[in-house]
Formats: sequence, C-alpha cells, structure tokens
Amino acid sequence: LLAGTVAGLQGGAAARAWGGDVPVPVVGVETVGAHSFFMTQRADELVTLPAITSIASSLGARTVTPHLLRCMREHPVLSRTVTDRQALDACYAFAKDHRVLVEPACGASLACVYQGLFATDAQLSRLGPGPVVVVVCGGNMASDELYEEMERKMAAKADSAAGAELETAVADMLPAVQKAWATRWGALLERFAAQDCAVATGTASS
Repeated sequence: LLAGTVAGLQGGAAARAWGGDVPVPVVGVETVGAHSFFMTQRADELVTLPAITSIASSLGARTVTPHLLRCMREHPVLSRTVTDRQALDACYAFAKDHRVLVEPACGASLACVYQGLFATDAQLSRLGPGPVVVVVCGGNMASDELYEEMERKMAAKADSAAGAELETAVADMLPAVQKAWATRWGALLERFAAQDCAVATGTASS
C-alpha cells in the first residue's frame, strides 16, 4: 500500500494537483511488531523481521518490497511506529467520530493523527501547515468481535511479557541469592563448628 501510494505520487498527477513540482511527503506508519519498513529505512537496506508479533497483522509484511526501498531514496518518505494500544484506540476514536469501523492496521495511520504526532514529532511538525490525507482502508473485516479479539490478544501478550520479565528478573537475581545463601550457610557451619556440634541430615548431637 505504501509503495503504491509513493509510486502514484511519483507519477506526477497528484503532485501537480497539490502544488506543482513540490513533492508530497509520505508518512508510513506501522505498529511495533510489524515495523519492517521502519527498520528498513533506518538500515537503508531490506530488513526481515523474525515474525509479525503485532495484532495489526492484516497488512504486516516481514520484509517490504524492494521497490519501496528505491521509492524512499527518490521521494520524501518518513517512517513512524505506534503501539498496538495506540492503533486500537485510534480505531475506537475513528468509529466514534465517523461511525466507520476499521482494522488495527488502518488504526496505525489514524493513531499518528489522534496522537498529535504532526504537532509534536520533530520532523513531522516541519512538514508545513498543508492538509494531511490519511489512507483509510481495511474496513471489510472490522467488527466489534474483531476488536474484542484484539483486546484479548493484547492482554495475553501483556501477560506473556510480564511473565517473561519476571522470569528474567528471577534468573538475574538467582546468582546473588545463591551467593548470599552460601555465605550464610558457611557462617552457620562455622558457628556450629565453634560450638563443637555435628550437623548431618537434619539432626545434631554433641
């Protein structure tokens, strides 16, 4: 979709209608976990994600088309990312404002507007006061049930992430705990030895 938009602008018709020879900047917005273009632009070469982990998977591609790599070198294209939460919240806001349901993949672009990035982002705020056109797509699969499923997926991902963080924290703490326990156990054995006691399998005799 992004490659087609850029290719159409480069074709000239839209550019002439929107200001002559001045190229129309394009902002590609992806959710984190489906941000292959974001990574590709920063590396200036094709980057393949190990997997699509975002809930906005309908337009997710692990690797962007090579044509898009050429487009971004010939046309002003910026890349931004938003979270799944921001994309889904933008879907809710758009449904409230316009009575239209869209998928989270579209919510990513809408989030760029609803989050006010064109006013707060250092680069986007310099694009000028001209109108912002958002490509709104992906409504054929959107439904209340889809939003509920997306909420469940995000909750499950959050629980999984929290579990992984806890596991990592415990693993990081374990050496220190083991060392502290060994130190205390050693001190305890020295104390028993000083008192002329014997310790074996939970029983002691003097």
